[in-house]
Amino acid sequence: MEAYPEDYVAHNLPFIALAGLPTSDSSTDASPTPASNPLQGGGLKITDNSPPLSGPHADSILDEFLRTHGASLSWSEQALAERSGLIGFKLSSVGRSFVFPPRKAAPPPIVPSQSPPASPNPSSSTSHDLHSPLSPLSPSSPVFPDGLMTPLWLAKHQSRIPAVYLSFQTLDSDPNTDTALKTHINDTRNAIARSGFKTRYAVVLVSDDAAISPLDFEERLANIRRATSLDPKISCFHYDVSDSQTDLPTFVSSVLRALQPVCIDYYRDLTKHSRRKRGRAAPPPITAAASRGTSQVLTMNGWNVRYDFKLAVFAEFRQEM
Repeated sequence: MEAYPEDYVAHNLPFIALAGLPTSDSSTDASPTPASNPLQGGGLKITDNSPPLSGPHADSILDEFLRTHGASLSWSEQALAERSGLIGFKLSSVGRSFVFPPRKAAPPPIVPSQSPPASPNPSSSTSHDLHSPLSPLSPSSPVFPDGLMTPLWLAKHQSRIPAVYLSFQTLDSDPNTDTALKTHINDTRNAIARSGFKTRYAVVLVSDDAAISPLDFEERLANIRRATSLDPKISCFHYDVSDSQTDLPTFVSSVLRALQPVCIDYYRDLTKHSRRKRGRAAPPPITAAASRGTSQVLTMNGWNVRYDFKLAVFAEFRQEM
């Protein structure tokens, strides 16, 4: 087993990015990626200019979430029963910025035509069929032209594309700050949607001012949820640091319990996408400029193996193995 890359043997756990909490080297086990990695560069960067949470309560929240990291947890039925059915998660604190990997490989360089200088260059107007940077159809992929799989594909789903982007925002006593808060939330959610990935977005509003009356507070929360279209059951949570009745471990458990079906739905969507691609009669065309001189391509049986592998991995992410 030691001969396999770590990404092949690590547990595939639903990945949740914790945004807005203190960053910690121990919050992620993602290994550094070399500059030649096709997942580097070209991806969409999510940036939230609101200040991250700070102070002892922020550290406590981060520590409690990271305590639920499931890499070392047993997957037996007995272990799941002891955790009241709560599956394991992979959690990483990402600060206020996060970079998604590119969805499509960069177009291949245009090879100068051998035509006379006065004649038009046909390659300059060629439209390329662009694919994933890790696809056997992309010239820059490590599995081009007939490889089956690369550990980078697992690393992409294990640490580069979260199932849920969980943003922590401060809800202070001044209601005039609510407008900026709603703007931050909507901007981040829209940016994630532009990435093209199916990552879900959720928010934890953290308050620490006991002077706010419960009635005013509930009205503000309801207004924020309406303006941001966040569901209070699965995408908008509130934690009051000053409330002695709010137990932090219980709160963290309730958030993860609410996000568990959200994560499963995310990986189920990826499963459906792979299953649809597997049902195609033929693989998509190779990138046009790369097809010249390439006689060896992945066979249809090879593509089926590739899709079956993906389906199995997504089942493991859903922990339905």
